[in-house]
Amino acid sequence: MRQQSVTPHLRRKRREVRFLSVCSASRTWNPVAFVLSLSHMGWLIKSHGQRCLWCAYKRSQKHKLQVVAQDENDEPTLLDMALAVEKITDVPITSQKLIYKGKSLKEMEKTLSALDIKNGCKVMLIGKKNCPEEESVLKKLNNLEKSVEQTASKLEDVTKELLGIQKGFLSKNLQEQALGRLDKRIKATVEQFMKILEQIDSVTMPVNFSDCRLKKKELVKNVQGLLAQCDTVEGNISQEIVKLQSQNVALSK
Repeated sequence: MRQQSVTPHLRRKRREVRFLSVCSASRTWNPVAFVLSLSHMGWLIKSHGQRCLWCAYKRSQKHKLQVVAQDENDEPTLLDMALAVEKITDVPITSQKLIYKGKSLKEMEKTLSALDIKNGCKVMLIGKKNCPEEESVLKKLNNLEKSVEQTASKLEDVTKELLGIQKGFLSKNLQEQALGRLDKRIKATVEQFMKILEQIDSVTMPVNFSDCRLKKKELVKNVQGLLAQCDTVEGNISQEIVKLQSQNVALSK
């Protein structure tokens, strides 16, 4: 009976350990390591599409995949390789650490040739898969990140239009109405950011979901920074409205 009372908690824990044991060589939190052997096939000849063949080894398993540049006329980049590695290993790009000749590969925009990756080279991948639960949380946070970006573009539009008014690109008789509309838009933008912030705050996760926790923290910091920008823009709009009203009163006298 005692065992049954604690079974749900223990069962959850075992599932986590079992999943990680598939990813790594031991029943620990150590990340899995793959050795990738690169073999180029007509990669340096543009007419052949700049392709290269990768062989990934994990213990006795052997995987083969083709790394192709997103643009057929370009050479494959480190990003192309990372995407291919993610597809075959299920290790997300954000969790990948690619090591070549003892150095970590980080410049995703660089071509493989620029990184001196040649025939027969070996690259080590250190990383871990995310469990389904962590992937679900990460997906929610990524969707919220897109909402932040969309709302941030609205803030940028308001800022540009306000700058145009301040520089006198709009005639005086139209400025008051335009500023009123901008004031409404910036207030609506603030409300959107506040709603997103509440949604981010409602996303809960276990302590061991380190990537998700970091993502959430960065999102909160980003939204708070954008809200500060909104406050500045809203204050500038109010100042312009007051200044314009003062000028109108002076002209009427």
